[in-house]
Amino acid sequence: MERPLFVYDAGPGEEDGALRRLAERLPEMPKGSLLFLSGFLLDRLPEELTEAIAERAASGELELLGGGLYSPYLPLLPERDASWQLADMADRLEELFGVEVQGAFLADGAFDLTRVESLAEEGYTYALLPQEALAEPAYAGVEEAGVWLIPYRGETAYFAPRNPGAPFPAGWVRGADHPRVLPRQNPRAADLFAKMRWVSDKLEEAKRPPEEAYQRLYRGQWGRAYRGQDPKAYRFAWRELLAAENHCDPRKYAWLELYLEDMDADGFPEAILESHTLTLYLRPALGGALFAFDVREVELPLLAGRSLVPHLAERLDALDRGGWHRVPFEATKYRDRVHLAGRHRGFTLKATYRPRPKEQALELEWRIGRQDDGGYQGFFAVDLELAEEPRPLRQESAKQILELEQLALLFEAPRPFQLAVEGSRARLVFATEIAPGKTRRHRLEIRILR
Repeated sequence: MERPLFVYDAGPGEEDGALRRLAERLPEMPKGSLLFLSGFLLDRLPEELTEAIAERAASGELELLGGGLYSPYLPLLPERDASWQLADMADRLEELFGVEVQGAFLADGAFDLTRVESLAEEGYTYALLPQEALAEPAYAGVEEAGVWLIPYRGETAYFAPRNPGAPFPAGWVRGADHPRVLPRQNPRAADLFAKMRWVSDKLEEAKRPPEEAYQRLYRGQWGRAYRGQDPKAYRFAWRELLAAENHCDPRKYAWLELYLEDMDADGFPEAILESHTLTLYLRPALGGALFAFDVREVELPLLAGRSLVPHLAERLDALDRGGWHRVPFEATKYRDRVHLAGRHRGFTLKATYRPRPKEQALELEWRIGRQDDGGYQGFFAVDLELAEEPRPLRQESAKQILELEQLALLFEAPRPFQLAVEGSRARLVFATEIAPGKTRRHRLEIRILR
């Protein structure tokens, strides 16, 4: 049996257009149609459209599909979050339209056998998968729980006769090998995935976090953002996760916590420096890269890419070839700072990150030496991959300011340095001379100005 399928999987900023299309199409939807509305649409659904959908659903002309509330890729989520999103979507549809949900629409077909039990436990009896992944209906069971997988193509779902031997995929997502490897295929996806897991664990451990914290977490789990290819989607999800974090962390008094933990289960620990005002995340195993610098008061992620990776070269035009992006650093924490230590191409480098949360500032120090006690004359540089294009305000030899939309960044150092801005990248360059057997120390302070 073939059934018409209408999917309105709108994301943030797409709601108005999707609602107009839905209102125009609703009266023409044939009897027996399946209808999916993302949580972003349900949040904005006008009363008259809600009533019209509810009337057609009550008469049996439409069947509402559930799934993850804010169109997550369920296999990427902690099990508890996948279950909560599925349950919240079912509750929302029953509250709005007075229907009990049976079927689930999976955003981009993101499926994994590990989520079969979650679907079944939350009352779903079937889930739709694109026909590229599923040739015919198949039953996927895990121990005593299971769901029917139903193929669809375009605007048609195919409820064909059931074959007990029908094959089904262990995991699938449109346009990629498997949903669980998406974080390994794009650095931005990996960083957002790490942030999401960290915030989810925070909510799980917090005492009585408000409901708003969970809603912001769910919105920050929007699947499309976890491909890492859409800067707007990435930034939206990150800001929602930061808002969720703010709802469950105390911000009425000053505090600073340092952690060395594997945030994203890749086998390598990240360094987390978080306070009531600032949060920083480092990847010691990948050049010590700073992959996030969050200003909590304005819920603003400053970065859009991995930053502050060291570059050393004898000529300015060779700095891009002298990056330490793949150099593994050893990370240690001590009281109010994190230390990184690494070796590369005959150099030793020790970096120190020390947040000053009361002043919304970060102190940085790099100590550079030669492994062979030889000398060096050239340049040391680090980049900031900012989330927006800055505008230089004032430049002096040892103090420079970049203006962003909501705040400004003050860079100050004891020694002169150059600040070059190209698009959203800001490069800080220090002329560096190392005497034989000695080290050279560069210090920098980054201060948030409001």
